[in-house]
Amino acid sequence: QQRRGSLDRQQCGDAVLEEEKHRLELPSDLDEILRHLSNKLAPEEHRSKGGPDQSGRMLIVVPIDDVDHNPQRCMELLRLLRTYSTPRELFFLLMGQFSLVEDIVRLSMSADFGRIRKETAELDPSKQRQLDERISDVAVSNLRKMIPPSQRMQLEDSLAVKDALEFRILDSKAETR
Repeated sequence: QQRRGSLDRQQCGDAVLEEEKHRLELPSDLDEILRHLSNKLAPEEHRSKGGPDQSGRMLIVVPIDDVDHNPQRCMELLRLLRTYSTPRELFFLLMGQFSLVEDIVRLSMSADFGRIRKETAELDPSKQRQLDERISDVAVSNLRKMIPPSQRMQLEDSLAVKDALEFRILDSKAETR
């Protein structure tokens, strides 16, 4: 992006194609990395018996906390996760206030359309309202694609401070209360 102005059309086209080639290779590279990681970390009985997901590979969860704290990074993350199809053993756990994420997506799309709108003639207020409603609808649709409703979980109740301080992850070897 930074070099775009200094490249001729052929160089720019070659750079875009090269970048796209690397982007398309990422899922297979990521799959290979996860296969290697699973082979190194999975207990022997999981590898020999098919493992927790019947393929012998471990499920890997990547928690990402506070996705709503930095709007620009939030959009970059959502677009990244939407762009790449991840292997089925890899899960991203996005944590934050979903209502803020919705607002971030709406505002981001409004800003994107606003940049285009600057280059066009001014709209009368009724047409502007209609356009804003359509942009909001598109933002909601895009958010549904980036984070499908079936893959969302909202925690209604939070832990009391006392419970949070005493919280321990269950371990198969540890005693449970």
